[in-house]
Amino acid sequence: MRITPVLRAFVSTSLAVAGLAAVPSTAHAATFVTCSPTALITAITNANIAGGDNLVLSPGCTYTLTGVDNSDSGSANGLPVIKKDIAITGNGSIIERSTAAGTPDFRIFQVDPPDGKLTLVDLTVRNGHTSPSAVGGGVWLHGGGTLRVVNSTITGNVGSDSGGGGIDNDEGSVSVQSSTLSGNTSPFGGGMDMDSGTATFINSRVVNNTATSSGGGIWGSGTLTLSNTEVSGNTAAVGAGITSFATTNLLSSSVDHNTATASGDAGAGIVNGGTLTTSSTQIVNNTAGAAGSRGGGLLNQIGRTANLQSTTVSGNQAGDGGGIFNRGTVNLVASSVFGNTPNQCAPPGSVPGC
Repeated sequence: MRITPVLRAFVSTSLAVAGLAAVPSTAHAATFVTCSPTALITAITNANIAGGDNLVLSPGCTYTLTGVDNSDSGSANGLPVIKKDIAITGNGSIIERSTAAGTPDFRIFQVDPPDGKLTLVDLTVRNGHTSPSAVGGGVWLHGGGTLRVVNSTITGNVGSDSGGGGIDNDEGSVSVQSSTLSGNTSPFGGGMDMDSGTATFINSRVVNNTATSSGGGIWGSGTLTLSNTEVSGNTAAVGAGITSFATTNLLSSSVDHNTATASGDAGAGIVNGGTLTTSSTQIVNNTAGAAGSRGGGLLNQIGRTANLQSTTVSGNQAGDGGGIFNRGTVNLVASSVFGNTPNQCAPPGSVPGC
């Protein structure tokens, strides 16, 4: 169920990694798609009718969408809704919404349950821009469905309503491997917004995204796992790197150089409103710059638990709790908190060993 902006505002203030398949599970002969947006629309329509397909795009082509294909769920899509198991192999191609004056607002992809499964391989998805009441500028998992992103880039997309500039995952499953989410914007979850779903990032980057409210890189509830993944250079009022009300696991990853702009509970690197576990992870050089801000590296909320193992928290800055500001339970195991400004952990004594 989608979390409303009002509820988001309230909660914002108050492990094995699976391999990724690059093709649908159902076997289909590949269909070549000529360098034409009309051909791409036709190919997806036919794939839905056929029960799925592997679509192979023309190498190096830019498929520029100029109009709305459908408004299946009350908001506009540039391509037919993904209702079956469809893989798109880009061969370095781009699927984009036109930036020409007068182009209507629409997202690029919508994926619908129960059978909608979208796999993107070697592809760039960019410039999707939803209307004011809609989410998921690049890809929207509409109440379920599956998204696999492999060796691809989702960039420059805008989710205009409650979340998901690059990806909006409503109760679905997202897997991102060797891919980048960059330069996306929304009120919540600039790079990705997740509501009661699951998401796994492997060898990937979530960089330079913006949330006007919370979760510049990622806003999540559900289960979130990052392995060897960088969350860097993102901006938000609160939780610039990650805002999580999920079960969150960070494995050999980095949350760095993110910037929170709010005073009070800012949490420039991570805001933890769930259960956070880190291992061999860097939370470094994040900045909450406003007067009275709290939690440069990590803001741990009331009643929540953060277990930091073999983790470094360093070079972060806030008005208080430069490294960690803790209202719940933080356990440090073979971890280091040092070199933060103006202090390491706050309130004093709230984090044993800090």
